[in-house]
Amino acid sequence: MRSFLPLLLLLGLPLLADAQTVADTLVATPTALATALPDTLAPALALPAPDSAVAAAPDTTLTALQGLSDVERRQRGRADAKKHYRPARGVFWGGLGMGVASPVASISGGPLGFAGTLGGALGMGLAGPRPDKLQASAPQPELLRDPNYRQGYKLQASNKKLGKAILGWGIGATVAFAGLIVAVAVALSGGFS
Repeated sequence: MRSFLPLLLLLGLPLLADAQTVADTLVATPTALATALPDTLAPALALPAPDSAVAAAPDTTLTALQGLSDVERRQRGRADAKKHYRPARGVFWGGLGMGVASPVASISGGPLGFAGTLGGALGMGLAGPRPDKLQASAPQPELLRDPNYRQGYKLQASNKKLGKAILGWGIGATVAFAGLIVAVAVALSGGFS
């Protein structure tokens, strides 16, 4: 197991690339930022409004959704997310790393090790998309104020994120198991000579 440790650490690098920094985890209000920063930096670093404030905003400016039922608004949100939302690259690469680690986990932990790598990829995929990523990817961010549109957009974005993680895991596991089979076949046949 000790010889696999550097390999596992290297495979974990894509996961660490998307890790939050200490500054990202600090909670501050826009007024605290405005008083603590120079006037030129405060507007650029203002925090987005929380989800509850966005959902509670009146939808009088949402002319694109007027006349649509709740179901049609959710469908419009799903269609927009399907077209515009792109999960972070780290989701795919993290799934790929988990997939590549699955033969090692299967050898050392049996079926539970294999299931653990799949569970890790599922966990990455099932974590909901970040609100700032949703705002940035929406074709018309003001439509996210509508709770039905936002629900449809968020659901489709979550599905795309899960799909990327599972795709990465599947490719990684397939390549790793194929490599293991080839290595065992070469070893049992006497090498390349």
